[in-house]
Amino acid sequence: MTENFPLGGWAYPALKELTIEHIDLWAGMGLTVTMSPQVAFQDKEDLEELKKWLDKAAEKDMKLIMFIHGFGGLDVYEKNFTQVYEMYKGHPALYGFFVSDEPSDPGAVNFCCEVMRIQKKVAPELTPYINFTGGMCEMKDKLYPNMSFGEFIKDYMDKCGCDTFCYDSYAQTINDGGVTAHMKALKAFADAADYAGAKWWLTPLCSAHYAYRLPDEYMYMWQITTAAACGCKGITWFRLYDRKFLPNYYGSPIDEYFEPSEQYHMLKRCHKRFNDQYGKIMLTLNRKASYLIGFQRGEWDMFSDDMHDCVTAVRSFENGIISFFEDKDGNEYLCLVNAEYKQVGSFTLKLDSSKCTLTELLKNGTLKNNYRETDSLEVMLYPGQMVLYQINRK
Repeated sequence: MTENFPLGGWAYPALKELTIEHIDLWAGMGLTVTMSPQVAFQDKEDLEELKKWLDKAAEKDMKLIMFIHGFGGLDVYEKNFTQVYEMYKGHPALYGFFVSDEPSDPGAVNFCCEVMRIQKKVAPELTPYINFTGGMCEMKDKLYPNMSFGEFIKDYMDKCGCDTFCYDSYAQTINDGGVTAHMKALKAFADAADYAGAKWWLTPLCSAHYAYRLPDEYMYMWQITTAAACGCKGITWFRLYDRKFLPNYYGSPIDEYFEPSEQYHMLKRCHKRFNDQYGKIMLTLNRKASYLIGFQRGEWDMFSDDMHDCVTAVRSFENGIISFFEDKDGNEYLCLVNAEYKQVGSFTLKLDSSKCTLTELLKNGTLKNNYRETDSLEVMLYPGQMVLYQINRK
């Protein structure tokens, strides 16, 4: 199976509510790693049926996170989990198993950590899926009074023996203050993951509800690219389906009548464009530093003159994110994202041409645009658009 950037969503309907043809809907939307429908451990018939969903997912070059619940307490968890794991062991479409969503007190956090340890012990080749609340980075008094957030995440990942976690963030869809809250969490989790030597995923919002408004196509791409520019390695949207008995939720990519909505086609374009252009190569790069351009938000460092020896300044009236990455061979990369989600941004990169040139990478590096020696490079980006350059040192 190809190594696409993981793009998926939370599928809350129970398996019995859906037909296997929904895999075609998911693949058509550009999903690559996504939640299965919900199944209870006690429902042996549904557990057998999930084998067919894995087979269908493999045909579509997708992987599934098995959304199976009801394994029980720690006294029986390993026995019950092992029983289910043996049913699917070795399947090429099996990514991992769901653990929990938003544990927010010490007991729940410790339980989830032990569950992840058990899952990794039984199935070391798989990736357990845990989703933290985005507010966890501000729960010091409650969860980690004697540690920094980075130390807390490292301690958690070391104890469970896993290397990947996810967290959710929705406030960015409310107003500009919500964008600031989102960016503060983005930095906190990205820096904590770096400190812990872990990979991190994001659960952003694609369904409107309560105070959260419905994103447009620019906001969908903005949520993907701003996360990827900060080192994110996977996206799991909340949520794939509207429900008939939850009328406050609306605008999900698949409506309550199991039909694709307008947002389905918006996300389809965003998913396919991102994986076609940058998704595969971004999985191979390690983030070294990220900075904001324009408006200060939270604890972020602003990119200022002479912070980088090759890229000496960035000039713009709009907000942006500039990040620097390295690949396994030590090659350096510059990632720039227009962090405006409503307006086009114009960014001028000031370069020391005596030290480097830039090569723009398109189609995951298979197409290259080599810029001649220049001290200034201007780029115009639509809201949420990303551009990636390789830095060629002399």
